[in-house]
Amino acid sequence: MRPIARIAFALASVVFLVAAPLSAQRGGKPVPRPKLRDVSDTNDAQAYYDAGLQQFNRDPDYAADAFYWAMRINPGWAEPLYARRAALLAQKRTLLNAYMADNYRSKGQELRSLDSLYAHALMLNPFLYRRLDRELFINWLTDGDRQAQAEYAYEINTAIMRAPPATQAWFAYSNGNFERALDLYGRAIEQSREPASLHIARARILGMRNEVESAVAEFQAALGEMREQDEKKLVVLYNSKAMAE
Repeated sequence: MRPIARIAFALASVVFLVAAPLSAQRGGKPVPRPKLRDVSDTNDAQAYYDAGLQQFNRDPDYAADAFYWAMRINPGWAEPLYARRAALLAQKRTLLNAYMADNYRSKGQELRSLDSLYAHALMLNPFLYRRLDRELFINWLTDGDRQAQAEYAYEINTAIMRAPPATQAWFAYSNGNFERALDLYGRAIEQSREPASLHIARARILGMRNEVESAVAEFQAALGEMREQDEKKLVVLYNSKAMAE
């Protein structure tokens, strides 16, 4: 069972989207092509990507392979790299647990390898929509049990509503409610002592919406905050000054 207290604790303690990649990679060893239904063109990257999204919760193994082939067919497309990383995490419970707990000691090499996919995706498209963040979190929270996901949907939503603004903002973003996410990230910034990552989150949403001047202003605010932080402090790649610049 997953009582609301456990859900609330998870929301308070989990580190969303931790990334400390060392170098970009192309997704690992070659894998066999998964079969596609009702698709005549098997060299269509979009077809493999769509198939991976459809099967992400039911069959993360299939999804990972489908995203791999979307990457291979269109190596300049960011979304399949990010999606394959999510599917590979969903495949392996121990790896997903280590990732969500920010425990790079036990699974460091594997996690860094997957994080490099995310780094490469951001290099291709800094504003990519991370549509699978919520699915990955719910998968972890319920141990991949789809019945439990339905059973505890109310408790999860209740815990989200009681969570800090930054967590609520992330959840709104994951659900595609960008307007609410922007508002909640703004509240979180007002309450945070180190709001750089929150400014970047707002900047990315504004960039997706093509609100250029506002996005630039958020990035500049983030850079200003970063420069005030201790230079010796470890900063993950997607919050680095170079990426923001």
